[in-house]
Amino acid sequence: MAFNVHLITPERALPEIQADHVTALAVDGQVGIRTGHAPIVALLKNESYIIIRTFGVADFKAYAVRGGVVQMLDNTLKILTPLAVDLKTIDAQALSSKAAAETDADTKRWLDHQLAIAAANPFPAGRV
Repeated sequence: MAFNVHLITPERALPEIQADHVTALAVDGQVGIRTGHAPIVALLKNESYIIIRTFGVADFKAYAVRGGVVQMLDNTLKILTPLAVDLKTIDAQALSSKAAAETDADTKRWLDHQLAIAAANPFPAGRV
C-alpha cells in the first residue's frame, strides 16, 4: 500500500506522488519512510536529497533539495523546501561547466551537490 507525497517549494507545489518508500537526508542522518511510518518531523540538510520509489517499478523520482522540513503524518509525507531540482532535468555536462565557471562559493557548492546526487542515483536505462 502506498502513501501520498507532497513536495512544496515557494514557487510551486508538485502534483501529489504515490510512493512506497522515500529516502531523505536529514541533519542527523538518512531517513527512510514507508507506509504506516510513525509520525515524524525531520529537518533536511542544506544540501540534501529526496528519493521517491514505488515497489515493483524500476523508475524512481529524485530531487536535490536545499534544506527544508519533512513531515510524515497519517500516511501523508509533506516536504517543504525552498528549492528542489528534479534530477531527471539535469544536463550533467552543462551543469558541470556552469559549476566550473561559478565564482560564488555557495552557488558552486549547490551545483556540485546536484551533480553528485545525480551521479549517485543514475536513472534506469531507456529514460527519455
